[in-house]
Amino acid sequence: MKPPSRSGTVLLTDHAWPDDSVERSVVESAGHALVTGPAEPASAEVVEELVAEHRPAGILTCWAPVSATAIGTSPDLRIVARLGVGLDNIAVDAATERGVWVGGAAAQR
Repeated sequence: MKPPSRSGTVLLTDHAWPDDSVERSVVESAGHALVTGPAEPASAEVVEELVAEHRPAGILTCWAPVSATAIGTSPDLRIVARLGVGLDNIAVDAATERGVWVGGAAAQR
């Protein structure tokens, strides 16, 4: 598998908290740009549109589905991470086939 890239865009598909300030601080301090989707869970189609538009190196998601189409759309994608528990909303097999890392972490604020 390829290691995550050192610079690029990170897509935050959705979030359960009032704003993206914590994620923005962490992502930008690591030299990446953060693009934030809607606060509420986005549909697979919305995520696919955001990925096609921004071609992220990383995707952070809470509940929004990250489909095989989304994973296949960004040539620079290196990691998809769930901000929560479980990976049931991520097309893990598609990511594995592409050498994209998949992980999860319970988010606490």
